[in-house]
Amino acid sequence: MPAGRYDFARITQGDTLLETFTFLTDGTTPYDLTGATIRTQFRDLPADQGGVVAIDATSYWTIDDDPTTGIATLEVPDSITAGVSTAAAENGVLTLVYDIEIEEAGGRVFTWLTGKLPIAQQVTA
Repeated sequence: MPAGRYDFARITQGDTLLETFTFLTDGTTPYDLTGATIRTQFRDLPADQGGVVAIDATSYWTIDDDPTTGIATLEVPDSITAGVSTAAAENGVLTLVYDIEIEEAGGRVFTWLTGKLPIAQQVTA
């Protein structure tokens, strides 16, 4: 199945990145996340182009208490986004690329979403 596309709204360094996703198998049926691991890395470039990991967000996923709902929340703390270097920012905004992979309990891996995360330079520290 081809991955979908989702670009995050711009955040500022030092903000909490908080987003809840509902993973669906066919547009209406929740994907059963029982025993699954969700992996996400935000990079300056894709991995095969030598991209450097700016945020490894894998440990910041929480799957709903009922994993059969397909609901999971990504919450990257402010302390992590504050540490992202924006030295390469253009017009005050660094744009990172990411994907969301789900590894099922049986070991199969699927990429669900790809996209971008724009991070504006922090003014108030």
